[in-house]
Amino acid sequence: MDLVKYIDFFSIKFHFYTNNQPYYQNSFGGIMTLFYSLICIILFLSFSSDEFKRLKPITTISNIPESESKLVNINQEKIWIPFRIVTAKNKFINHTGILYIIPYLVEGIYDDELGMEKNYHLLNYKLCNETSMVNKQSNYKIDVALNELFCIEEDSIKFGGNLNDKFINYLEINIFLCKEGLDYNISDSRCIKPEIIFENNITFYFDFYYPIVQFQPKNYKSPIAIIYKNSLYRLSKYNFKIDKLYLQEHILSDDKNILFRNYKNNSFWGISNLNGDDYFVPYNLDPPVKNKTSKIYALNIYMDTGIVFYTREYKKILLILSDVFPILRFILFFIKNFTKQIKMSLTKRKLAGLIFENKEKRPKSLFQSRIIKNSCKQMNKQII
Repeated sequence: MDLVKYIDFFSIKFHFYTNNQPYYQNSFGGIMTLFYSLICIILFLSFSSDEFKRLKPITTISNIPESESKLVNINQEKIWIPFRIVTAKNKFINHTGILYIIPYLVEGIYDDELGMEKNYHLLNYKLCNETSMVNKQSNYKIDVALNELFCIEEDSIKFGGNLNDKFINYLEINIFLCKEGLDYNISDSRCIKPEIIFENNITFYFDFYYPIVQFQPKNYKSPIAIIYKNSLYRLSKYNFKIDKLYLQEHILSDDKNILFRNYKNNSFWGISNLNGDDYFVPYNLDPPVKNKTSKIYALNIYMDTGIVFYTREYKKILLILSDVFPILRFILFFIKNFTKQIKMSLTKRKLAGLIFENKEKRPKSLFQSRIIKNSCKQMNKQII
């Protein structure tokens, strides 16, 4: 118990020294100091446990409608738009020799005199499990096996711009009835006759998947989830459709540091709009025959202007302490006053014991004083 008094933070200061110390410390003050410290720890953990568990992030979401036009590499930015051909029962089929999917990179440059000039660059595609998508992170969610989907895999694709600017680079995925996108000729062996495809009680669908960005701030490791949803279009020789998919950049500025500000930016791409144009041809007309083109479907993928900006941060340790400090200060006021009152009573009792003698010791003290008094008288007589 003697060691406990040395941690007494509720010591009382006197105008004179007690036990060679200007402050009076005792075991009761040490015990109350330990008690208050325990209260501080319990309250701090109870009020701040969610902060240390990273359960209460501070977040903001901003939509920046206008941004500077730019070009990005679709592989580096992880822009994947998987697609496939399926039957009515959602069964994946190998479309080789049946339908011809031909993707292009379209580069458009605006000229004041000639208008928008477009250049078409043929792109390659293969099963997604043979592309960079196989290395996708766990926050990219798609419910179809990658070996049943096709992806465009080109390292040099520059994607971006818009029709209102001086340039635009967009992707175009086309479905043709003829090899290499040739104009339709019923006598050409490189063209599939429509009745072979559409009149055998088999329905074909073009199935493509687009990313949806979801902000999940309470997910500490992956606050951004990329969820892939699909869109089905029933292919028909009497309809021609152009789907227009717009992708928008989402930027997350994330700060996980508990001591200092340390923001890290990450970019993701997700859908902002999906619309289409449908063209219907009467039943008595056969579009591949009456029209030169053998195209029956097109998916155009554009970059949308603007940015969705997310921020996430957690309270720093100083801010966490500042939230709990007023409560601890309030409790300290009462414990300190209570402790001082008790210690003052104990101090007065001890001082009284030091100043006034005990009744049990008083007779002995009187006897000693008489002896001293008599001795003094005898010495005075001898001197005289």
